[in-house]
Amino acid sequence: FEPNTTTLNHQLATHINKLEHTYQDNHPTFRTRSTNPNHTTQPPKPNYRPLGRPEVTTILAANNMLPAITFIFSRIGCDSALAQCLRSRINLTTPEETNRIKHIIDTNITTIPEEDLKVLGYRNWRTALTRGFAAHHAGMLPAFRHIVEELFVNGLLKVVFATETLALGINMPARTVILEKLVKFDGEGHVDLTPGQYTQLTGRAGRRGIDVLGNAVVQWSPAMDPQQVANLASTRTYPLVSTFTPGYNMSVNLLKTMGFTAAHHLLEMSFAQFQANKSIVGHAHQVEKAEQRVRELEQQLEEELAARQVPSEQPLAEFLEYMQLQRDLSLEERNAKKLRIRQRREAVTAVLSKVRVGDVLALSTKKRPVLAVVVKAPGRPADPRVGIIMESGWRGTVEVDDFAVPPKVVSHMRLGGYHKAMDTKQVVKNLKKYAHSRPKKLRAATTDKLTKKALALHAAVRGHPVRYWQQVDDLTQIGHDIIRARAEVDKLHATVDATVDTLGKEFDRILGLLAELDYVEYVDGDRNNPRVSEEGERLALIHSECDLLVAQCLRRGIWDGLDPAELAGVVSLCTFENRRETRGEPIGATDAMADAMDNTIRLWEELHSDERRHQLPETRYPDSGFALAIHQWAAGAPLGYCMAAAAECGAELTPGDFVRQARQVVDLLEQVRKTGYHEDTIWAARHAVDAIRRGVVAIGA
Repeated sequence: FEPNTTTLNHQLATHINKLEHTYQDNHPTFRTRSTNPNHTTQPPKPNYRPLGRPEVTTILAANNMLPAITFIFSRIGCDSALAQCLRSRINLTTPEETNRIKHIIDTNITTIPEEDLKVLGYRNWRTALTRGFAAHHAGMLPAFRHIVEELFVNGLLKVVFATETLALGINMPARTVILEKLVKFDGEGHVDLTPGQYTQLTGRAGRRGIDVLGNAVVQWSPAMDPQQVANLASTRTYPLVSTFTPGYNMSVNLLKTMGFTAAHHLLEMSFAQFQANKSIVGHAHQVEKAEQRVRELEQQLEEELAARQVPSEQPLAEFLEYMQLQRDLSLEERNAKKLRIRQRREAVTAVLSKVRVGDVLALSTKKRPVLAVVVKAPGRPADPRVGIIMESGWRGTVEVDDFAVPPKVVSHMRLGGYHKAMDTKQVVKNLKKYAHSRPKKLRAATTDKLTKKALALHAAVRGHPVRYWQQVDDLTQIGHDIIRARAEVDKLHATVDATVDTLGKEFDRILGLLAELDYVEYVDGDRNNPRVSEEGERLALIHSECDLLVAQCLRRGIWDGLDPAELAGVVSLCTFENRRETRGEPIGATDAMADAMDNTIRLWEELHSDERRHQLPETRYPDSGFALAIHQWAAGAPLGYCMAAAAECGAELTPGDFVRQARQVVDLLEQVRKTGYHEDTIWAARHAVDAIRRGVVAIGA
């Protein structure tokens, strides 16, 4: 990692770090260098401005470092980079290359309707391709991504702005790979790239048989740490952590094909179980250290008590018994507080999850309850968020934690179009008519009374003889230390016990739930001799994240009697997962579809309760944000209309997202058709698949 500024001009040198490593096994030599000669991170200057994408592209072109892939860890960032280049005067293609690009594009988009092309921003996208640059991410139409890949492989595109999905499973090597940042958003927060991710991304640099050198370029910024980049480039060992766990479909298939004993043995031999077992060695060492710590503390306390000549034949045992009572009392009071909070949340959730648009609520305040009207129904029953307008004129969204006392539904107001037209003043005016419904006071969901166990512990502490010992107050700290150390030993023992045969025990719990639901039956009541029932054979055909929920819906006939478009909409509840919630309220296109959606969610609530009782991972909540959009598509509506319907229901979708979600619905409908439940549902599933497979969804499928 030696400073070198001779290969790039001064402008690039102040903005890009390049790190050196060798690309093994017949790959081109991988050359990376630091172009920050001082190797230090300077504080940002007031006039600091990072290089724009067109400027970086121009510099790379001048140094014969194209074609290049710039990895940007967001779809919006890729599209923004493309727009920057479109606004510039950059043109990286020759007239001959431009004609070849146009021919490839025209050949691949012939089956896309003109009206859909307008929604897809086809004109600007085509212009960018003919000038030699493009974006590539999962939000694009699959057909467009395939065109970008074909053009790049044929050397017709010079710069591609891509998310990290391009580094996985797609053969698109380049002469240069550029990383603008070394952090990415992982769904919860911004985290640093791991060495494995860095190697995966930069491994795209260098085309076999074409390039002698491949360049990995890390764009410089004032916050960049060259040592961090050096560590990323030089690390060659990557931790592998298994996330394997048995599910409902897997469990019935294992039981069906291998039998109970062999399936158990297979799970015990898995890499996930190996990692769990391996961790026991470390836990055992921790147990030994913790037990040694307890012995040392007990010896110290025993010596101190002996020196004080306390009035007891077993001073150590009595003193620690007293300390344990104090700890138990503290824990009981803490648990009682948590119980009160949970009871309050459950009481509030029970009210909010059932309110409807137009319900008038009484909300508790320090003085007297105030009135509010619901203008947006709750979303998920497990965590309801409700849009309200208060009589003060405040409008917003409230959730469970906003209430110290459960609200109360006192009346109902016919809103008409108010909640859509945002006519807050009119709603506030109408709320005054319901003043007579205002209660004098709202009752809290819980009381602050101590539990029977807490009262008993209080009495035990007050009556314990150690409470009246003299000259031992200074020993309470060491006593508490021993109690905590003993608790840590018990916790470590429990961890070791839980680690042994983890997957096998989860497999048993899954079979226990499936037996309750008649997907598995025990031969002669022997829990060690289960077999797959007829219903279980059908569950074995459903490969979905919500497999058991789907099987239950089919078995109970919740999806029967729907037409193809309605069935497609309801099925999407088990395939769709919104990337980001937006304004909007999911709705059913017809009464039959709305009833089926409601019944699916009610069935999920039953399953959710069963899974918690059996200590199993919970099936995710059915998301109805895509239901109206896929219903309209299956009914023949154009892409633009369906995208608008998705937005109306709170789903944030790009054209690529729409196509991917539509294909997932098709996949589940095909499984529904093969399960052989009710004839009308099989017919609707078959026709729904045919209706969805058209236009942009059918291309490349």
